[in-house]
Amino acid sequence: MKKLIIISPLPPTKSGIADYVYEQIPYLRNFFDIYCVVKGDKEKELAQSLEDIKDLNVFTADEFLNSNSHLHNESIVYHVGNNIHHEHCIDISLKHPGIIVLHDYSLHHLVTELTLAKGDADGYKKILIESHGELGEVIADRRNQGIYNELIPFMVPANLFLLKDAKGIIVHSNWSLMHVKVNVAGVPAVKIPMHYVDKDKTVDSLTQNEARIKLGIDENLMVFSSIGFITPPKQIQLTLKALGKIKDELPDFKFILVGEPFDKDWLNDIIEENGLRDNVVVTGFISLEDMHLYIASSDFSVSLRYPSAGETSATLMRSIGKGVPSIIFNYASYSDFSSKIAYKIKLDTHNTMYLENAIKALCADKEMRSELGENCLKVISTVHNVENVIEKYTHFINTIYAN
Repeated sequence: MKKLIIISPLPPTKSGIADYVYEQIPYLRNFFDIYCVVKGDKEKELAQSLEDIKDLNVFTADEFLNSNSHLHNESIVYHVGNNIHHEHCIDISLKHPGIIVLHDYSLHHLVTELTLAKGDADGYKKILIESHGELGEVIADRRNQGIYNELIPFMVPANLFLLKDAKGIIVHSNWSLMHVKVNVAGVPAVKIPMHYVDKDKTVDSLTQNEARIKLGIDENLMVFSSIGFITPPKQIQLTLKALGKIKDELPDFKFILVGEPFDKDWLNDIIEENGLRDNVVVTGFISLEDMHLYIASSDFSVSLRYPSAGETSATLMRSIGKGVPSIIFNYASYSDFSSKIAYKIKLDTHNTMYLENAIKALCADKEMRSELGENCLKVISTVHNVENVIEKYTHFINTIYAN
């Protein structure tokens, strides 16, 4: 059987991409002899205890580079995201190019961690020049002088240094594919939708009310949620501001923030400012099973993102997979999702009117929620079906490595 080298973080690394890769491995094993490469000894020890890969070959990055040269010319797939968990993917890819699965179009935050965070201003400048030419040089020089704007990493993706020598590129959205095809000349690229796997059959079989009983949530409440690490780009502040304006127009409701805030004081202040102490629940970090319970208990979710690094939200996919409709901005990679499965609103992070109208509409119209939810399940079972996705991966890998 043909060998496939997967270079990526794996669980229990706290990374959605690690979970994504782990979910794919049992299906890819039907087509390839799988080898996994993780960052270091600790990750290797933990990865080898995982049920689905405990009998696979797992190497550290150093072992792969120094002791297993016979694997360097095999089919290699790198899973790259915009955080430091992917440091070993970058290090190895620059020495042994392969197929890049680009989970975030912008890699600027990762580049910053690899260079400036380690005191390497010259390395940062080199990568920005390689990716953006004169513009990159100006940005690096000004950042070195203390002139910088937090929006720059979203506008200046700093990814060409990695992508230009790739054998192929896989992305999850039309938005990312368009940018790759415009900016990365001569490298084959394809969009393959993010897969969805029903891992927790116990939760999946529960009705909304059964999930609420397990969580102690009143079945008569209107419940909507936001899933994942709570940060300003998730636009939680915008949602709370909108709710503060319209709370008296809504039925009795709970807005459940399922995740841990990056700053508890910041979040508590916004909740208080908008008079939502009795309406907002913050769960903190919870298990994957409990997260699925909260999704299943929800009438709809709020899945906003701005600015975007071109990522596809795994938590949004989980909501769609449970048949729970979401409110999203019609923006960047989120614009791929049809209005038949999501309530899409205009991107506006200042005026809350569009979000207010969406929340009021979904609270008032049960038939709309049901229709969107049914359409979500249809899309999950077809477009995002894991067997279909793996077939596309396999075809692309075999095409790229045919020779």
